[in-house]
Formats: sequence, C-alpha cells, structure tokens
Amino acid sequence: MVRFKLFTIAIIIFLFYSCSLFEEDEPEAKVVYVSKSEDVLYTQNLDGTDNRRLYIKGIQDDINSHPHIVADSTIMNYGPLRWSPDGTKIAVVVNVAYDASELIILTADGRKAWSASLNSQMVSGSDWSPDGTKIAYTMSTTYYGGAPELFITDLETNTWKKITDLSTQKTRASVPRWSSDGTKIYFSIVPFPTEDTTNIGVYDIATDRVELYTTIPWAWVGSISGDGTTFYRTGQSKGSNKGKIYSYNITKGIAKVLSPGPNDESPRLVDNDQRILYTQNNSIYHPPGDGGYWTHDFSVWLMDINGNNPHRLPHSEDIGSQNYVDVYWR
Repeated sequence: MVRFKLFTIAIIIFLFYSCSLFEEDEPEAKVVYVSKSEDVLYTQNLDGTDNRRLYIKGIQDDINSHPHIVADSTIMNYGPLRWSPDGTKIAVVVNVAYDASELIILTADGRKAWSASLNSQMVSGSDWSPDGTKIAYTMSTTYYGGAPELFITDLETNTWKKITDLSTQKTRASVPRWSSDGTKIYFSIVPFPTEDTTNIGVYDIATDRVELYTTIPWAWVGSISGDGTTFYRTGQSKGSNKGKIYSYNITKGIAKVLSPGPNDESPRLVDNDQRILYTQNNSIYHPPGDGGYWTHDFSVWLMDINGNNPHRLPHSEDIGSQNYVDVYWR
C-alpha cells in the first residue's frame, strides 16, 4: 500500500512538471485584429479568450500635442496593423476620407494615439524597427495613380524621410521589412501594370543607399525573412500552384511547398520568423448567368515556419485577411 501511494505521488509530480514545461514551451500570445463586420479593433488571446473591443480615445499629431480627431467618430475604417516589438503599441493604417489615409500609433490599451505618417496620404504596409523607435511604411502621394514609395518615420524626433523615388519607373514599393539587426530595410518593387516578377530592394541605413537585392519570379505578394535569405510567397510560378504557400531560398533559387492549398495566399512572417500567418480564400464567383457576383469566404490561419501545425485563428471569419491581424508573443 505504501509503495502504491508513493508511486501515485510520483506520477502526480511528473504530470505537474510536464504541464509546467509544456506551458513554458507555448508562450502567451496576444492578437489584435480589425473586425470587418463592425470595422473596429479587437484584441484577444491566441485561443480566442478575453476578446474585447479596443476603444481609441483620440489621435494627436505627436505625443505632446492636443488631440485633433476622435478616432471612433471620424475614422472611416481600419487597414493593416502591426504590434511593436515590445507589445506596448500598435501601428495601424486608418482611412480618414475616401481619398486619404494615414499611419497612426496606438498604445496597446488604445488610450493614446498619434500620427506617424504626419500627412494624410494613401498609406499601405508598415513594419517596426527592431528597437521600436522607427516605422518603415509605403505611401503614395496621391490616391489615384501615385506610385507607393518607401518612407521612414522616427518616432523619437517625430520626423519622416522619403527613401525611394519610383515615380518614373512604373513600379511600386510594398511590403517593407526591417532586417533582424536593424541595419537594412527590404521591400518589394513590383512592376506595374505587369507583375510577372518582383524585384526585392534593400535600403542600407548607414550608407543611405537603395540597391537591388534580388529578383523573384511571380511573387509580388509575400514576406522576406529578417536575415534576407528566404522569401515566402503564394505559388511557384505564374499560373502554377497559386493556392499553396511556398518558401523560396534566395541564394539557391529553390522553392519548397509549405501548405497543401488549394486556396492559401498572402503569407506573412510573425513571432521572430518562427511562424507564418496566411489567408485561406474560399470565395466563389457566380457567373453572369447567375448574377455575376462573388460570395466571399476568407479565414486567417497560422502555421510554423516549416508548414507544420496549421490551425485557424478564432474569429478569423470576421477578420478576412492576414493583413488585418497581428500576433505578439510575450
């Protein structure tokens, strides 16, 4: 009987420490997303618990000035958003008019907000510097026909700088990504109107120079790793396997399938390049004989960097695209 009791106690202790180890291997994560049904911001845990609306009290030109607009009453809708590296702030694109948007920075509780793009232009993708003091983003100077350029805003000095000049090259900048060491910014240079290839540009902070980094076939939507070695994209070539997520080794020119498809798209690296957010697009087009309309069906999924353990995010049917959600691992 004594041996049985000791054996039982040993099993309980083993299970306790096993659970503790498991919990340590799965760090807490916080999700922020745009609700497409309500067009407001929500935060939640990775498992969908603690789901709550993020109210924004006001937006100011910089941290020290007085609010000049109240977000919930004047912002028309929200666009792409990103957590800061330390999880205390959120960068989000907001549309303040039909022909104008800007990049704003929120504290994680929504109590403070201020403009990062400084001008109401058309802002698209953004990315934080590793130290959280700067934001790289792409912005066009006009709503119609303006080529998106790469900009950097210094949040400490509240100043911005234009990096590229693509206006005469029939190209557009998109998907900025800081290097892991903070010395470079990678970004896509997409030919327009044709999109058969994508040039990856790189901006060197120290030399203040933009150079061509590499060219990738048929990959205008994707995400480059922080070390600049791998590009994650939808499809291996034009018109081929477009419903699968691929990793593309830039040095070796080798593509590897990561997701089974057939309707996966728009991968983006998160969690220090350890996981991939992507969209599953099961939308159906009804031909003209049936009315000529789309039935939209989007959901957001998460998998590890090798394509393992794919799972759907809670409330992802209300998010629509990976561009409107971000995950921060604490």
